[in-house]
Amino acid sequence: MEASRGFKGMRVMVLGRPGPGWRGPCEGLGASSPLDYQPDVLARLAREARPAMAHVAETPRARLAGDLEAALEAGLDAVVHGVFLSRGDLEELASRGVGLVACIRSNMWHSLGIPPLRGALEAGVRVGLGSDNAAWMTPDPWEEARHALYTLRLQGVKEEAPAAVARALFVGGYEVAGERPRLIEEGREAHLLLAALPPGVASAADKLGAIVKRVGREHILARLDERRLSWLR
Repeated sequence: MEASRGFKGMRVMVLGRPGPGWRGPCEGLGASSPLDYQPDVLARLAREARPAMAHVAETPRARLAGDLEAALEAGLDAVVHGVFLSRGDLEELASRGVGLVACIRSNMWHSLGIPPLRGALEAGVRVGLGSDNAAWMTPDPWEEARHALYTLRLQGVKEEAPAAVARALFVGGYEVAGERPRLIEEGREAHLLLAALPPGVASAADKLGAIVKRVGREHILARLDERRLSWLR
């Protein structure tokens, strides 16, 4: 929260794990696993702190132990990781409006596998991008988006991949957290990023694909939030 105070208009949401005084700075619930709590306790926490999320299906063992069922029973807003979710699991998420936060770089680092992004896309699941844990991965949505693009292509999604990843990057995170996406619409305050495009991006046939694949945090020059321009470089 201290770090965000220099950026007027930036929406910062803190999710925390239950403990002494945890609700002080925390707006929502970020549980380690639904299996770490009694069902009634998890449901109560999810009612009291929104949005409510937890790690689900990060490992085969956790999925076999029923972590998804526990998350759905508690009424969580989104699940994180979802590496070992089946097609039926993804369809259940979509039918309940429960989002999926994919943390691809972390899953690869821990050699767990990669989340079923194609299945989530086809099932209609709302997908956001995350970095899992700052102790393991530097929080970098652009790098996460790049890995999501590679993952979708590896899973057989080619032409639709850039748009799907861009949606996860710019819209999905808001939707998963129950927030209204900051779209460019008449009558709304502008929230924009100014980037210096790498050579070749402006002339690419697939400009969106080139932006997702090649633009990174090092190219972001400034951000505009509620009429205030903040230079980052």
